[in-house]
Amino acid sequence: METHKKQSVPYQNSSFSHVKSLDQLLQERLLFEQVLAEVENSKPSYKYSTFIDDELINSLIRLGLAKEDRSFKTKIDGMGFKVRGYIFLINKINDLVNRVTGKNGRVKREALELITKDICERFTYSKIQAIFTDLNIPQSMFIAESKKKVVFYILSYYSTSSKQKDNNIFLKIIEEVLHPLHFNNCNKTAKQTEEEYGQILKYDRIIVQDANAYFCPSEDEADIGVDDWTTSDGKVVAPKSFYVDPENIASLWVLWQQLYLLTRSYHDNNAIDRAQAEGLYLEIIDIVENILRGEVGDLNEKYKRPFTSLLSSTIESKSKNAEKPIDLINDFLVKISAFEPYPKYIAEKFDQYKDIISRVSSVTKAVEGKSKIDMKSLSYEQAIFLTKVIFSQIYKILQVVCTGYIMQSNEQL
Repeated sequence: METHKKQSVPYQNSSFSHVKSLDQLLQERLLFEQVLAEVENSKPSYKYSTFIDDELINSLIRLGLAKEDRSFKTKIDGMGFKVRGYIFLINKINDLVNRVTGKNGRVKREALELITKDICERFTYSKIQAIFTDLNIPQSMFIAESKKKVVFYILSYYSTSSKQKDNNIFLKIIEEVLHPLHFNNCNKTAKQTEEEYGQILKYDRIIVQDANAYFCPSEDEADIGVDDWTTSDGKVVAPKSFYVDPENIASLWVLWQQLYLLTRSYHDNNAIDRAQAEGLYLEIIDIVENILRGEVGDLNEKYKRPFTSLLSSTIESKSKNAEKPIDLINDFLVKISAFEPYPKYIAEKFDQYKDIISRVSSVTKAVEGKSKIDMKSLSYEQAIFLTKVIFSQIYKILQVVCTGYIMQSNEQL
């Protein structure tokens, strides 16, 4: 096979000598850039020759990224330098490139990109450097380039590592950038950002909760009954709380509203089509109970079907020491509302369940075609409930007509 001469210069006092592992090479960003420059445009199985005292090539051979070409006979070139042959192991070098480009890691590349975007929007370069180095991330991983490249490189390095201690540092980064003190004491924004991170990382079996991050068992582990979480300190703990998917909470909130309307109309409106109301009640209850099998905090433990059917609701409410059936509906509504469903998700769920909402609206209308609400008789919880319904509709309208503004003004709204 043809041998090609690399135009290298002998390294007299190279800084490669202290690099003992591939992980260390990746941490030494400038040295790794030199390696990439050296192998740029190189091809698998191509043979090259260089000076025997070329420290970079010596280091690559020592690290297993190149190997000696034993078919090449050492010789003296025209300048008096000894020359030997070698072959780049391109596949192994590409594995390193994959590690720092977010490929084949514990966290999807798309998730790393979204997290990188958030960090870069909220922190200056110097603040990012301070946060990361406080977590014992080497200064050598920072080089003069954009925040985006630096953050993505570091997140990729730690999330693609096969070492658990490196994965734990990834969790520590997530926890640190979500700390409430980084949100100017705005707990609402801190909570919303945490929810967003939870949504981003849940597909990689990472739970984000109360500014803490946990690794969950793999699917294989879950199948055999392993349900412990691993903290950023590497400790295995039993789940102390429950993960909450804000979209599930919004779904419950919108659907439970329909149960409220059905129950109230069933008992207050003599003109209601009771058979249709009964069918809708059972249909919605089935959807609700299916959602409660998912990520809904501890609502699935607190939940009890309010009554078997609307027909038996009065008798069942008495047996449960409730004055009237609507009180059982209100009780669980308060528990759902405690999770503070976001208007954005509520608006989306109104769209998702528009068919059910339309049928409930049709069934619960009085003979004259109007539904009446006695505002003076509303409880505090009911008033909050109706206010959120109104604001979710306002949010929906604003989202359509001025998307750019709504994204900037969500907190104020």
